[in-house]
Amino acid sequence: MANSYLTRTTSSPTNADKITFSAWIKKSKVSGNMSLIADYGSSTNRGKLQFSSADKLEYYQVDGGSATSQLRTNRLFRDVNAWYHIVFQYDSSQSTASDRLKFYINGIQETSFEIATYPSQNQDSRLNKSGVTLNIGQEGDNGNYFDGYMSHVALVDGSIVAPT
Repeated sequence: MANSYLTRTTSSPTNADKITFSAWIKKSKVSGNMSLIADYGSSTNRGKLQFSSADKLEYYQVDGGSATSQLRTNRLFRDVNAWYHIVFQYDSSQSTASDRLKFYINGIQETSFEIATYPSQNQDSRLNKSGVTLNIGQEGDNGNYFDGYMSHVALVDGSIVAPT
């Protein structure tokens, strides 16, 4: 449903520098910002994995009012009949910046990006900080609801899990 979502308040993470998010999703509409998972602490502290208004998969994080990371595919996601297995890996412990954020769609790594701004080494993910409220299917400020279906949603704390 276009206005349904779940929330979960995180406890102390094992390692806020490493997370894996995985879900099977099927969009019900094309276009419009639609959050899969997000933390909206405030306009100056937030992180989200979403489909942008241009139907591209995107991770965006702001800390202290500054955008600290953003990764947006060139690939478009407009097929409302398809199920997609989306895996997002955040590992800021990596020494190579481009290894710190990764998207996998149906087991294949995305390598073509419209925007690629990687987090600093050892920058915590907003999606795995202690005491934040995670919103699954909504941005967190009562907007950008995911319109579609989600199944087998998992956020793995402190580990990078294979995209299988």
